[in-house]
Amino acid sequence: MKIIFLLTLLTLISCFRGASYDNIKTDLLIIGGGASGTMAGIQAARAGVQVMIAEETPWLGGMLTSAGVSAIDGNHNLPSGLWNEFRQNLYTHYGGPDAVNTGWVSNVLFEPSVGDSILKNMTREHANLHVRHGLTFVSIEKTNDGWLAHFDAGSGIVQVRARVVVDATELGDVATGIIKGEGKNVGWANHTWFHPDSVMTAEALLEGLKELVSEFSYPFKGDIVTAIEALEAAFELSSLLGTADPKQDIHKTGTDLWNSYNFGTFKVNSPATRAQVAVVIDQVANPFGKVAVDLKGDFGDR
Repeated sequence: MKIIFLLTLLTLISCFRGASYDNIKTDLLIIGGGASGTMAGIQAARAGVQVMIAEETPWLGGMLTSAGVSAIDGNHNLPSGLWNEFRQNLYTHYGGPDAVNTGWVSNVLFEPSVGDSILKNMTREHANLHVRHGLTFVSIEKTNDGWLAHFDAGSGIVQVRARVVVDATELGDVATGIIKGEGKNVGWANHTWFHPDSVMTAEALLEGLKELVSEFSYPFKGDIVTAIEALEAAFELSSLLGTADPKQDIHKTGTDLWNSYNFGTFKVNSPATRAQVAVVIDQVANPFGKVAVDLKGDFGDR
Protein backbone atom coordinates (compact mmCIF):
# COMPACT_ATOMS: atom_id res chain seq x y z
CA MET A 1 0.00 0.00 0.00
CA LYS A 2 2.89 2.39 0.75
CA ILE A 3 4.27 1.87 -2.75
CA ILE A 4 0.84 2.45 -4.27
CA PHE A 5 0.42 5.60 -2.21
CA LEU A 6 3.81 6.98 -3.25
CA LEU A 7 3.05 6.31 -6.91
CA THR A 8 -0.33 7.95 -6.51
CA LEU A 9 1.25 10.99 -4.87
CA LEU A 10 3.74 11.37 -7.72
CA THR A 11 0.89 11.09 -10.22
CA LEU A 12 -1.03 13.76 -8.32
CA ILE A 13 1.92 16.14 -8.36
CA SER A 14 2.33 15.74 -12.12
CA CYS A 15 -1.38 15.98 -12.91
CA PHE A 16 -2.54 18.74 -10.58
CA ARG A 17 -0.18 21.52 -11.60
CA GLY A 18 -0.73 24.54 -9.40
CA ALA A 19 -3.00 22.67 -6.98
CA SER A 20 -1.88 21.90 -3.45
CA TYR A 21 -1.95 18.42 -1.99
CA ASP A 22 -4.49 19.41 0.67
CA ASN A 23 -6.81 21.63 -1.33
CA ILE A 24 -7.88 20.77 -4.88
CA LYS A 25 -10.35 22.65 -7.07
CA THR A 26 -12.26 21.24 -10.02
CA ASP A 27 -15.50 21.77 -11.92
CA LEU A 28 -16.81 18.22 -11.50
CA LEU A 29 -15.89 15.81 -8.72
CA ILE A 30 -16.86 12.18 -9.25
CA ILE A 31 -16.62 10.13 -6.07
CA GLY A 32 -16.04 6.53 -7.10
CA GLY A 33 -14.06 5.15 -10.01
CA GLY A 34 -16.26 2.20 -10.88
CA ALA A 35 -17.50 1.61 -14.42
CA SER A 36 -20.19 4.31 -14.23
CA GLY A 37 -17.99 6.86 -12.49
CA THR A 38 -15.13 6.34 -14.92
CA MET A 39 -17.35 6.62 -17.99
CA ALA A 40 -19.07 9.71 -16.58
CA GLY A 41 -15.66 11.30 -16.06
CA ILE A 42 -14.52 10.51 -19.60
CA GLN A 43 -17.71 11.85 -21.15
CA ALA A 44 -17.62 15.04 -19.07
CA ALA A 45 -13.96 15.60 -19.97
CA ARG A 46 -14.82 15.25 -23.65
CA ALA A 47 -17.42 17.98 -23.14
CA GLY A 48 -14.64 20.30 -21.95
CA VAL A 49 -15.22 20.07 -18.19
CA GLN A 50 -12.41 19.93 -15.63
CA VAL A 51 -12.98 16.59 -13.92
CA MET A 52 -11.55 14.75 -10.95
CA ILE A 53 -12.35 11.12 -10.12
CA ALA A 54 -11.68 10.20 -6.49
CA GLU A 55 -11.29 6.44 -6.07
CA GLU A 56 -10.51 4.54 -2.89
CA THR A 57 -8.79 1.56 -4.52
CA PRO A 58 -5.88 1.29 -7.00
CA TRP A 59 -8.37 0.10 -9.65
CA LEU A 60 -10.78 1.66 -12.12
CA GLY A 61 -13.87 -0.23 -13.22
CA GLY A 62 -15.38 -1.46 -9.97
CA MET A 63 -17.39 -4.65 -10.51
CA LEU A 64 -15.97 -5.13 -14.01
CA THR A 65 -12.39 -5.23 -12.78
CA SER A 66 -11.54 -5.17 -9.07
CA ALA A 67 -14.53 -7.38 -8.19
CA GLY A 68 -13.60 -9.88 -10.89
CA VAL A 69 -16.97 -9.77 -12.68
CA SER A 70 -15.27 -9.31 -16.03
CA ALA A 71 -18.17 -10.45 -18.20
CA ILE A 72 -20.38 -7.90 -19.95
CA ASP A 73 -24.13 -8.53 -19.90
CA GLY A 74 -26.61 -7.07 -22.37
CA ASN A 75 -27.25 -7.21 -26.10
CA HIS A 76 -23.99 -7.97 -27.83
CA ASN A 77 -25.41 -6.72 -31.15
CA LEU A 78 -26.07 -3.18 -29.94
CA PRO A 79 -22.64 -1.62 -29.31
CA SER A 80 -22.47 2.14 -28.94
CA GLY A 81 -20.63 4.98 -27.26
CA LEU A 82 -17.98 4.44 -24.64
CA TRP A 83 -18.96 0.81 -24.21
CA ASN A 84 -18.14 0.22 -27.87
CA GLU A 85 -14.77 1.96 -27.45
CA PHE A 86 -14.00 -0.20 -24.45
CA ARG A 87 -14.95 -3.35 -26.36
CA GLN A 88 -12.86 -2.35 -29.37
CA ASN A 89 -9.88 -1.91 -27.05
CA LEU A 90 -10.48 -5.43 -25.77
CA TYR A 91 -10.61 -6.72 -29.34
CA THR A 92 -7.33 -4.99 -30.09
CA HIS A 93 -5.66 -6.40 -26.99
CA TYR A 94 -6.85 -9.99 -27.41
CA GLY A 95 -6.99 -10.24 -31.20
CA GLY A 96 -10.62 -9.83 -32.22
CA PRO A 97 -14.20 -10.70 -31.16
CA ASP A 98 -13.66 -14.47 -31.09
CA ALA A 99 -10.79 -14.09 -28.64
CA VAL A 100 -13.08 -12.60 -25.95
CA ASN A 101 -16.07 -14.86 -26.67
CA THR A 102 -14.70 -17.61 -24.45
CA GLY A 103 -17.63 -18.60 -22.24
CA TRP A 104 -21.37 -19.15 -22.20
CA VAL A 105 -22.13 -16.34 -19.76
CA SER A 106 -21.12 -13.49 -22.08
CA ASN A 107 -19.80 -12.63 -25.53
CA VAL A 108 -17.18 -10.39 -23.95
CA LEU A 109 -14.95 -11.88 -21.26
CA PHE A 110 -11.60 -10.47 -20.18
CA GLU A 111 -9.00 -10.41 -17.42
CA PRO A 112 -9.71 -7.85 -14.67
CA SER A 113 -6.25 -6.30 -14.98
CA VAL A 114 -6.73 -5.79 -18.72
CA GLY A 115 -10.04 -4.01 -18.20
CA ASP A 116 -8.45 -1.81 -15.54
CA SER A 117 -5.55 -0.94 -17.85
CA ILE A 118 -7.87 -0.03 -20.73
CA LEU A 119 -9.99 2.26 -18.55
CA LYS A 120 -6.90 3.99 -17.19
CA ASN A 121 -5.59 4.52 -20.72
CA MET A 122 -8.95 5.99 -21.75
CA THR A 123 -8.80 8.49 -18.88
CA ARG A 124 -5.21 9.45 -19.67
CA GLU A 125 -6.27 10.62 -23.13
CA HIS A 126 -7.80 13.72 -21.55
CA ALA A 127 -5.63 16.37 -19.92
CA ASN A 128 -8.65 17.82 -18.12
CA LEU A 129 -9.50 14.51 -16.44
CA HIS A 130 -7.53 13.66 -13.31
CA VAL A 131 -7.85 10.39 -11.42
CA ARG A 132 -6.79 10.24 -7.79
CA HIS A 133 -6.53 6.83 -6.13
CA GLY A 134 -6.27 6.11 -2.41
CA LEU A 135 -8.97 8.54 -1.32
CA THR A 136 -11.60 7.37 1.16
CA PHE A 137 -14.68 9.57 1.32
CA VAL A 138 -15.20 11.15 4.75
CA SER A 139 -17.69 14.01 4.47
CA ILE A 140 -19.17 16.68 2.22
CA GLU A 141 -20.75 20.07 2.77
CA LYS A 142 -22.61 22.59 0.61
CA THR A 143 -20.86 25.88 -0.09
CA ASN A 144 -22.01 29.08 -1.76
CA ASP A 145 -20.44 28.09 -5.07
CA GLY A 146 -20.68 24.29 -4.97
CA TRP A 147 -19.41 21.56 -2.67
CA LEU A 148 -16.47 20.89 -0.36
CA ALA A 149 -15.60 17.20 0.01
CA HIS A 150 -13.14 15.71 2.49
CA PHE A 151 -11.17 12.52 1.89
CA ASP A 152 -8.81 10.45 4.00
CA ALA A 153 -5.62 9.89 2.00
CA GLY A 154 -3.96 7.74 4.63
CA SER A 155 -1.46 10.39 5.62
CA GLY A 156 -3.91 13.24 6.01
CA ILE A 157 -7.13 14.84 4.83
CA VAL A 158 -7.53 16.03 1.25
CA GLN A 159 -10.13 18.69 0.50
CA VAL A 160 -11.72 18.99 -2.92
CA ARG A 161 -13.85 21.96 -3.95
CA ALA A 162 -16.16 21.35 -6.89
CA ARG A 163 -19.07 23.05 -8.57
CA VAL A 164 -20.83 19.72 -9.14
CA VAL A 165 -20.47 16.35 -7.39
CA VAL A 166 -21.51 12.96 -8.72
CA ASP A 167 -21.95 10.10 -6.25
CA ALA A 168 -20.60 7.05 -8.10
CA THR A 169 -19.85 5.00 -4.99
CA GLU A 170 -21.10 1.43 -4.93
CA LEU A 171 -23.45 1.92 -1.97
CA GLY A 172 -24.40 5.57 -2.35
CA ASP A 173 -22.13 6.69 0.51
CA VAL A 174 -22.29 10.36 -0.45
CA ALA A 175 -25.97 10.73 -1.32
CA THR A 176 -27.04 8.81 1.78
CA GLY A 177 -25.26 11.25 4.03
CA ILE A 178 -26.79 14.23 2.22
CA ILE A 179 -30.32 12.83 2.31
CA LYS A 180 -29.94 12.03 6.00
CA GLY A 181 -28.89 15.64 6.50
CA GLU A 182 -25.56 14.62 8.00
CA GLY A 183 -23.24 15.41 5.09
CA LYS A 184 -21.00 12.46 5.81
CA ASN A 185 -20.61 8.77 5.14
CA VAL A 186 -23.35 7.37 7.37
CA GLY A 187 -22.56 3.72 6.73
CA TRP A 188 -25.38 2.98 4.29
CA ALA A 189 -24.72 -0.75 4.61
CA ASN A 190 -25.88 -0.52 8.22
CA HIS A 191 -29.21 1.01 7.24
CA THR A 192 -32.38 -0.33 5.69
CA TRP A 193 -31.53 -1.68 2.29
CA PHE A 194 -28.36 -3.70 2.80
CA HIS A 195 -29.62 -5.72 5.77
CA PRO A 196 -33.15 -6.19 4.44
CA ASP A 197 -33.86 -9.33 6.44
CA SER A 198 -33.01 -7.84 9.82
CA VAL A 199 -35.82 -6.57 12.02
CA MET A 200 -36.80 -2.91 12.22
CA THR A 201 -36.63 -1.28 15.63
CA ALA A 202 -39.44 0.98 16.76
CA GLU A 203 -36.97 3.73 17.64
CA ALA A 204 -35.39 3.74 14.16
CA LEU A 205 -38.75 3.74 12.37
CA LEU A 206 -40.19 6.49 14.56
CA GLU A 207 -37.10 8.63 14.03
CA GLY A 208 -37.23 8.13 10.27
CA LEU A 209 -40.94 8.93 9.94
CA LYS A 210 -40.58 12.02 12.12
CA GLU A 211 -38.04 13.29 9.60
CA LEU A 212 -40.76 13.09 6.97
CA VAL A 213 -43.55 14.55 9.12
CA SER A 214 -42.48 16.13 12.40
CA GLU A 215 -45.84 15.60 14.09
CA PHE A 216 -45.89 11.88 13.36
CA SER A 217 -46.41 9.63 16.38
CA TYR A 218 -47.36 6.03 16.96
CA PRO A 219 -47.53 4.00 20.21
CA PHE A 220 -45.26 1.06 19.43
CA LYS A 221 -45.73 -1.61 22.09
CA GLY A 222 -42.20 -2.99 22.08
CA ASP A 223 -38.67 -2.43 20.79
CA ILE A 224 -39.29 -4.35 17.55
CA VAL A 225 -41.88 -3.29 14.98
CA THR A 226 -44.50 -5.94 14.23
CA ALA A 227 -46.19 -6.43 10.87
CA ILE A 228 -49.47 -4.88 12.02
CA GLU A 229 -47.64 -1.94 13.62
CA ALA A 230 -45.78 -1.26 10.38
CA LEU A 231 -49.10 -1.15 8.54
CA GLU A 232 -50.84 1.01 11.15
CA ALA A 233 -47.89 3.41 11.23
CA ALA A 234 -47.96 3.63 7.42
CA PHE A 235 -51.69 4.39 7.49
CA GLU A 236 -51.12 7.08 10.12
CA LEU A 237 -48.37 8.61 7.99
CA SER A 238 -50.60 8.54 4.90
CA SER A 239 -53.31 10.33 6.86
CA LEU A 240 -50.92 13.12 7.85
CA LEU A 241 -49.63 13.39 4.27
CA GLY A 242 -53.11 13.38 2.76
CA THR A 243 -52.40 10.27 0.72
CA ALA A 244 -54.70 7.96 2.68
CA ASP A 245 -57.21 5.77 0.88
CA PRO A 246 -60.27 5.46 3.17
CA LYS A 247 -61.36 2.30 1.35
CA GLN A 248 -58.22 0.38 2.28
CA ASP A 249 -58.52 -2.40 4.82
CA ILE A 250 -55.37 -2.86 6.90
CA HIS A 251 -55.45 -6.65 7.10
CA LYS A 252 -56.30 -7.07 3.41
CA THR A 253 -53.56 -4.61 2.48
CA GLY A 254 -51.05 -6.53 4.59
CA THR A 255 -52.01 -9.86 3.07
CA ASP A 256 -51.85 -8.46 -0.47
CA LEU A 257 -48.44 -6.86 0.09
CA TRP A 258 -46.95 -9.96 1.73
CA ASN A 259 -48.18 -12.05 -1.22
CA SER A 260 -47.03 -9.57 -3.87
CA TYR A 261 -43.49 -9.32 -2.49
CA ASN A 262 -43.11 -12.98 -1.50
CA PHE A 263 -42.85 -12.16 2.21
CA GLY A 264 -44.62 -15.37 3.17
CA THR A 265 -47.81 -15.52 5.25
CA PHE A 266 -48.98 -12.22 6.74
CA LYS A 267 -48.97 -12.60 10.54
CA VAL A 268 -49.97 -9.48 12.43
CA ASN A 269 -47.66 -9.98 15.43
CA SER A 270 -44.59 -11.25 13.58
CA PRO A 271 -41.51 -9.00 13.72
CA ALA A 272 -41.34 -6.89 10.57
CA THR A 273 -38.10 -6.92 8.61
CA ARG A 274 -36.60 -3.76 7.19
CA ALA A 275 -37.57 -4.82 3.67
CA GLN A 276 -41.18 -5.36 4.73
CA VAL A 277 -41.35 -2.01 6.50
CA ALA A 278 -39.85 -0.20 3.50
CA VAL A 279 -42.40 -1.77 1.14
CA VAL A 280 -45.30 -1.02 3.47
CA ILE A 281 -44.36 2.64 3.92
CA ASP A 282 -43.82 3.10 0.19
CA GLN A 283 -46.96 1.31 -0.98
CA VAL A 284 -49.37 2.56 1.67
CA ALA A 285 -48.21 6.10 2.36
CA ASN A 286 -46.25 6.99 -0.82
CA PRO A 287 -44.33 9.59 1.23
CA PHE A 288 -42.19 10.97 -1.57
CA GLY A 289 -45.26 11.74 -3.62
CA LYS A 290 -45.83 14.58 -1.19
CA VAL A 291 -42.42 15.19 0.34
CA ALA A 292 -39.34 16.35 -1.55
CA VAL A 293 -35.73 15.95 -0.40
CA ASP A 294 -33.25 18.58 -1.52
CA LEU A 295 -29.50 18.17 -1.91
CA LYS A 296 -28.88 19.37 1.62
CA GLY A 297 -31.12 16.69 3.08
CA ASP A 298 -33.97 19.07 3.97
CA PHE A 299 -37.54 17.80 3.62
CA GLY A 300 -40.27 20.00 2.18
CA ASP A 301 -43.54 19.96 0.28
CA ARG A 302 -43.54 19.17 -3.41
